[in-house]
Amino acid sequence: MVDELWALPEREYQLVGIDLLIKVKKKLPATLFEDVERWVTTKSWWDTVDFLASHIVGMLALNYPHEAEHYIQKWRGSENICFAAPPFCFN
Repeated sequence: MVDELWALPEREYQLVGIDLLIKVKKKLPATLFEDVERWVTTKSWWDTVDFLASHIVGMLALNYPHEAEHYIQKWRGSENICFAAPPFCFN
């Protein structure tokens, strides 16, 4: 459902998608790292990036530290400025 919301042009739909993820954030699978990466690189609104970084990536990193390490290293080397947000870098 989040992918469908993300495909819509208005960013308010992406915010609704993030709200849905936040409601179940303790149960999200490790595979969501890939989705987060795609969402950030396809629609980089400052608010959606901040919410994904602070609410979703943080919880995923707590639940899946091994998988998080892979993505954190990848994002640190990214040229996409959105991945420079502190929760993405874990500085």
